[in-house]
Amino acid sequence: MEFVDTHDMGEYWDQMPEVEFEVDLKKRRCLFTIEEELADKVREIAKAGHISSEALINFWTALTNSWLQHATGLSREVITVINFWKTLINVERLRAN
Repeated sequence: MEFVDTHDMGEYWDQMPEVEFEVDLKKRRCLFTIEEELADKVREIAKAGHISSEALINFWTALTNSWLQHATGLSREVITVINFWKTLINVERLRAN
């Protein structure tokens, strides 16, 4: 059991060192739910590449967006819609495997 689980930190407040830290409130994270089977496949691929699942998904998304924008000259908004539909198609393919 940890000390903080069994003691009231208010009793030790004056003995605690003062600390400072910065918080970047501008940075946001978005969470999306995906089916467990798809998440398992993403984890498997990420593990094989020695990266996090989050990094893998961010890489795939950035790479796809960059390639589509370069290859087609389409706007980011149009590419976002294309990627959405492409993702749905890929999910169906992964389900089939």
